[in-house]
Amino acid sequence: MEDRVAPSAAATRAADHGQGWLFGPSEAWPEERARRAAPAPSPPAGRLERELAAATNAREASEAIVEHLARKGLMPSVYLEDGGRLRCQAVRGYWQIYDGMPATAGVIGQTFRTGQATIVDDVAASAEYLPAVASVHAEVCMPLRLHGRVAGVLNAESPTPPGDAGVAEVERCAALLAARLEALGGLSPVSPAQRLARTAVRLASLEVAEDIVRETVGAARSLSGFESAMLAMPDGHGGYRVRHAEGSFAVALGVLEAADLARIAGWVETGTSSYTAGDAAGRGFEGHEVLREAGANAVIVLPMVAAGERHGLLLVTDRGSHRVDTEKAELLELLAGQAAVSLRMAAAVAELRERAARDPLTGLGHHATFYAEVETARAGAPEGRRTVVLLTDVDGFKAINDARGHAAGDDVLRSVAGVLRAVAPAHGRAYRIGGDEFAMLFECGGEAEAWAVGRDLQARARAQIGTTVSIGLSVAVPGESDEQLVARADGALYEVKRRGRDGVLLAAAQPTTSA
Repeated sequence: MEDRVAPSAAATRAADHGQGWLFGPSEAWPEERARRAAPAPSPPAGRLERELAAATNAREASEAIVEHLARKGLMPSVYLEDGGRLRCQAVRGYWQIYDGMPATAGVIGQTFRTGQATIVDDVAASAEYLPAVASVHAEVCMPLRLHGRVAGVLNAESPTPPGDAGVAEVERCAALLAARLEALGGLSPVSPAQRLARTAVRLASLEVAEDIVRETVGAARSLSGFESAMLAMPDGHGGYRVRHAEGSFAVALGVLEAADLARIAGWVETGTSSYTAGDAAGRGFEGHEVLREAGANAVIVLPMVAAGERHGLLLVTDRGSHRVDTEKAELLELLAGQAAVSLRMAAAVAELRERAARDPLTGLGHHATFYAEVETARAGAPEGRRTVVLLTDVDGFKAINDARGHAAGDDVLRSVAGVLRAVAPAHGRAYRIGGDEFAMLFECGGEAEAWAVGRDLQARARAQIGTTVSIGLSVAVPGESDEQLVARADGALYEVKRRGRDGVLLAAAQPTTSA
C-alpha cells in the first residue's frame, strides 16, 4: 500500500503560484481582453422573429403573428386602418369574420379609437364586445402604432382567461408587428381597382346630388392621375351646364358654355369614352380648341349613362401629354356609370320626398310640412323681422261642393292655392292643411306688413275666384311656443267667421310670463 506524503512548503508555494496565475490573475491575457471588449453575441432569433424578418408586406407580417398566437391556443386577428375602415389582414380560428369596420365598432374599434390596450376578462359582461362564436370567453386587443400614430390593432380571443402571461405575449407580438410594419412602410399601395371600389361604396351611400358630384370629380382626378376634372349635368333644355370643377383648370372648365359642352358631348355619342392619344401635334375633334387654348394636352371625356338616360358628362384633363391606356379608361368608365346610377337614385329619392311633402291636389305643402316648418321659419328670421302665421279657409265651401260638384270644388281649391302663391312675400310658403283650410308662413317688419298681406289675399280671392275667404293672422313674439303662435292665428280666424266671415283679423299678442 502506497503511503501518501504531504507536499513540502516549497512545493506548496509553487502550486499556489501556479493556481493563482491560471485562475485569478491580476490582469487578463491580451486575447481575454479582446474577448471582453467585443459585444456579446445576440441570442439566436426565434421562429416568430425569423418569419417576421422574411415578410415582404403587411399581410405576410400579419400572417406570421397570427400563426404564432394560434399555436398558443388563441384566436388572433390583425386589423389595419385603410380608407377610413378597419380591414382584416390575417385571422386564425374563425370560419367567418367582421371586416370593413368603423372605429366605433366593438372592442377592436374601441382600441383603435382610444389607442389604449383593451383586456376583457369576460366578454359576456362587455357592452363593446361583438358576438362572434359561443366559445369565446376573453379578449385581448392591443393598438399597433406606426410612426407615433395608431394604424391598427392586434386582437386575440380565447376560450379561457389568457392570464398575465397570455396578455404579455399578445403585447410582445403587437410590438414586434408594429416594428416590422414600420420597416415595411405600412400597408401596400392601394390599387386603382381598390380605389374605384371604395368610391363606389361611398357613392352608393350618398343621397344629395351635390355630394355625389363632388365625390365623383375627386375620384376622377385620383383614378386618372390628371390634375383637373369637371362634371356637367343636363340643364333641362337639352344641353349641359358645368356643375363642379376642380384643379388647376377649374376656372377654364367652369366657364365652358353650353355650345362648348354640346360639342364635347358629341365626342361620346357613340362610345363609352373619348381620350387623347399622346400626340401633342395631332388634330382633335370639333370643339377641342377651347381646351387646347387653356393649356390642356391630355383629355378624357366620359358620358354618365344610367338606364339608357344621360345624367351628366365627366371630363378630366392635364397639362402633360399622356397616352391613356385601356385599363385607365375602363376604370373611369365604371366610375362614370356608378356616378350616373347614384345621381339617378338621388333624383328619384328627392322627387319622392318632394311628393310626400306636398298636397297632391294643389302642389302646396301639406299639414305635416306646415307644422314642421313653423319652427324653421322662426329660427331663420333675420334680425328685425318676425315670423307671421296666416290661416284662411273658403267661405261657404260646402255649398260650392253641394251645388256645383266636387270637381268644381277642386277647381276652387287650386285657385286659392294660386292666389296664395301670388300674394306670398319673398321667402313666404303656402300650405293646404285641411279640406278648404290653408296656411302661409312669411316674414314681416311690423304688424302693418302682416295686415297688408291679409287684405291683399282677401281682395284677390274676391276678384279672381269669385268667392270670399276668412283670414286670421298672428305675428310671433318672444317667449311663446310654436303651438301658441299657430293657436293665436286660429283663434283670429274663427273670430272672423263668428263675425260673419269675409274678413281679416290680426291676433293680439298674448302676455308672456317669466319663470
